[in-house]
Amino acid sequence: MKAIQIRETGGPEVLRIAELPIPVPGPGQVLIRVEAIGVNFIDTYFRKGQYKATFPLVPGSEAAGTVEDCGSGVTGFKPGDAVASTAVLGSYAEYALVPAAQLVKVPDGVTPEQAAAALLQGMTAHYLAYSTWPLKPGETCLVHAGAGGVGLLLTQMAARIGTRVITTVSTEEKAALSREAGASDVILYTQQDFVSEIKRLTHGKGVDVVYDSVGKTSFEGSLNCLR
Repeated sequence: MKAIQIRETGGPEVLRIAELPIPVPGPGQVLIRVEAIGVNFIDTYFRKGQYKATFPLVPGSEAAGTVEDCGSGVTGFKPGDAVASTAVLGSYAEYALVPAAQLVKVPDGVTPEQAAAALLQGMTAHYLAYSTWPLKPGETCLVHAGAGGVGLLLTQMAARIGTRVITTVSTEEKAALSREAGASDVILYTQQDFVSEIKRLTHGKGVDVVYDSVGKTSFEGSLNCLR
């Protein structure tokens, strides 16, 4: 099979096409024929050496495709099933081995591209909305980077719950995406002070929770937005 392999850390030039044997699933493992992959920041961290890894390495931690074969002890999956996985290295290849415990079936009507793109960011948005701070109808949340992958999914989840969602974005184009996802108010932080806008939009009350994926430049302001 063809795969993208890294033998040393560095820039994009260290990504090389390699011919590798198709892996054989062991106990509890599923072999999937990869049809779509997710490309995430973590992949670049492994490539650059920010995260430690054993080389040679086939990067990629999100994959969607079709079950090709199952190892012993695997239940709930069979060849031909549409599936997706995350947090398992090796998706930059035509075939990938995945523990059955980290595999999910893809519902009808969801494309491999959608499935591969949704898992990592989708689970992040889900634990933020349902576990880290379980949102409730009538609450107000602030989502920074509202037009990013997590931001758009988190906005949709929060809006479905009945939470008022205020987001920050950098451009009008991103503002349109954020509103389409369900944001009730969008702040262009490149033109407006988001703390002042939050105070205005909430009549001085502030928000119940801030989801801040930016960090250094927004941290103090985010604290000042809380009720």
